[in-house]
Amino acid sequence: MHHASIQKVSVLPASRELTPPSLTQAYACLACGPSFEQALAASPEMSQAFAELPRLKLAQGQYLLHLGDDVDSTWWVASGLARAYVSDGRGQERNTAFFTAGDWIGLGVPPQLVVSSVQVQALQALQLVRLSYAQLRQWLDKGSNNAAQYSVSAMLADALRELFDRQAQRQAQLLLMSASERYQHLLAEAPPWLPMVAQHQVASYLGVTDVALSRIRKRLGLIGK
Repeated sequence: MHHASIQKVSVLPASRELTPPSLTQAYACLACGPSFEQALAASPEMSQAFAELPRLKLAQGQYLLHLGDDVDSTWWVASGLARAYVSDGRGQERNTAFFTAGDWIGLGVPPQLVVSSVQVQALQALQLVRLSYAQLRQWLDKGSNNAAQYSVSAMLADALRELFDRQAQRQAQLLLMSASERYQHLLAEAPPWLPMVAQHQVASYLGVTDVALSRIRKRLGLIGK
């Protein structure tokens, strides 16, 4: 597989200072879900710039990224459901993230090219908006002259910061919280993808077996609900 050389380029504008992730506090993403769509609707120029980006459709089971692929884009989920996962040497899969309408799928620090460390698969038919790093670099270079395009870039930085914070928080939870505590936090957080995902996929995300999750649900009085 050919890997493009990584160039030194300007990165997305930092919207907030980095802080250690809380175990339970959710990051307030300004560019995720309805907030991003509202921002687009409020700016005709920004909406037009986003509308001109290419669209991509994936059927259930198809892959957006394979392990080792060069990542030269980020994607906004218009509809559908996707998962990111890793596999061990025995073929056992571990879900690392889920994405549904309003989420951004991204790796690394755009627009710097990286190699995918995960596989990203459509669990339901996906409709995506693709923002290539080449396009993003053009927007950043012209940011001072095109406020709308730069605003999309800045909001994308916020969305990807939310993604990174969520992953860091999840790693901390895996280390410091029990499986039952992780599941109860997930229920309290109630991410939009939760009712869309099968229990065995949730168990994989929590780092437990299907049987262990069933036992937790039974202790919490959730079996049959």
